Amino acid sequence: GKLFNAVHVATVLLLMVLTPLLSAHTISREKREGTLDLLFLTSLTSMKFVATKFASQFIRVLSIWAVFIPLSIVPLLSGGVLLSDVQLMLIVELTVILLGLSAGLLASVLSKRMLAALVLSLFFSGAFLWLGVLFVNSSALPRVKLNPASAVKTYGLNLLFVTLVTILILHWIARLLTRTKQTQGETAAQRWFRTVFLTPKYWSGAFR
Repeated sequence: GKLFNAVHVATVLLLMVLTPLLSAHTISREKREGTLDLLFLTSLTSMKFVATKFASQFIRVLSIWAVFIPLSIVPLLSGGVLLSDVQLMLIVELTVILLGLSAGLLASVLSKRMLAALVLSLFFSGAFLWLGVLFVNSSALPRVKLNPASAVKTYGLNLLFVTLVTILILHWIARLLTRTKQTQGETAAQRWFRTVFLTPKYWSGAFR
């Protein structure tokens, strides 16, 4: 039991840091490289774009998460680990993954620079996890002694709540992208600067 808890505590700590950092550069990199403008020219909607980014990063994190499966088999075969312990750890780790991916994508759409996106993703991830802990503490009715079955039920309810919040955050990110798409374009000052300083006026035929 101690070995099982140590492995999964390390897994949770790794996912808390790694998951938002992996997804923090997905949309911001598209902004920096200018490929987001090209995607807006296609029939791809903002929601489909955000869902695709979320799904690809989710599969990427699951591949990292699968590395810890052989480490968990050893204490399971040795005994002393209940089925409720396995269910509880899986629910907690999946909750951390969903919150981390949501935090990373939200930070990625709000910032264009990579460093700012990384810092914002860690901040949002910590805030989301803190809200999740508050939700668990408020929904845990047997506060004195929480048995394994009620703990699985409480954290499963928290996972359902986190899933709904993740869907709402993805819709919000898609709306932010749509707003960016609608407000995109040159301002009057940018158009004047381009006309005066960046438009060739002399020998344009020779240099063409």
